[in-house]
Amino acid sequence: MNKEEVEQYIKEAYPSFDLKLLSLENKLVDLLEFYRKERSELFGAGDFRPGTIGRMISSLIAVRFFLNNTTEFIKSENWDEIFQEKFTPSPFKGNGYFGHFKDIDVQIRFNLYHQFYHQLETTQRIICRKLELKERKKPIERVNDLTGSFPEEFIEYFEAVRNTIHNNGYYQPVSKNQRNEFTYELPPFSLSFKENERIELGMDETLFTIKQLIEYLEHMLKHPDIEKIEITTDKN
Repeated sequence: MNKEEVEQYIKEAYPSFDLKLLSLENKLVDLLEFYRKERSELFGAGDFRPGTIGRMISSLIAVRFFLNNTTEFIKSENWDEIFQEKFTPSPFKGNGYFGHFKDIDVQIRFNLYHQFYHQLETTQRIICRKLELKERKKPIERVNDLTGSFPEEFIEYFEAVRNTIHNNGYYQPVSKNQRNEFTYELPPFSLSFKENERIELGMDETLFTIKQLIEYLEHMLKHPDIEKIEITTDKN
C-alpha cells in the first residue's frame, strides 16, 4: 500500500466501521441498563452478568478509539514521514511502503474477536462451576445444552474462526468434531471453511459475527437457570 491507498481506505472504511461498532455498543448498553434498573443488586455487587457486558463494551470502545486516532493521524499532511520515521525499520525508511497498515487492520479484527471469545468463555466457565455442569464438553456446549441459546451451526462457526486466527488465517481442524469443510451464512456474507485453506474474514464479517453473538448472549444471560444463580463476583 502507498500513502494514497492508505488514506483512501481509512477515509472510506473507518467511518462505517465506527458506526457499526457504536451500534453494537448501544445494544450492550441497553442490556447493561437492564441490569442497572431491574437487577440492581447484581449491578452493584460486581456480579459476572453485568460484568460480562461491561467488559465487552470496553472492548468496543478501545477499537473505536483506535479507529478515531488512526483517522486523525492520517489527516496530517506529513503523516507518511512521521510514520516512516517512528515505525519503519532503519534499512527501509523512505521507501514509501505502508503495507504495515494491513497488519494493523488484522490486529484490530483479531483482538476484537478474541476479546469477545475469551469473555464469553470466561462467563460460561463461571456458569459451569456454579451450576456444576461437568460433562466432558467445551463450556459453550455445556451451557448451551442447558439454555439452547446458541444455534449449533454458530458454535461450529465461532470455534472455526478462532482456529483460523491461531493458524495465520488457514482452517486446520484438530478435533474429530470439526468438519473438514463447511460454509456458514452471515447474510449478506458467507464464509467457507476448507481444511488447509485461508478464509476471508474482514471487518464487516467480524462485526456481524459479534452482532449475532450479542443476540445469543442476551438470551443466555436471561435464561431462568442463569438468572437464578446467586451473586457471583466477576473475574476481571
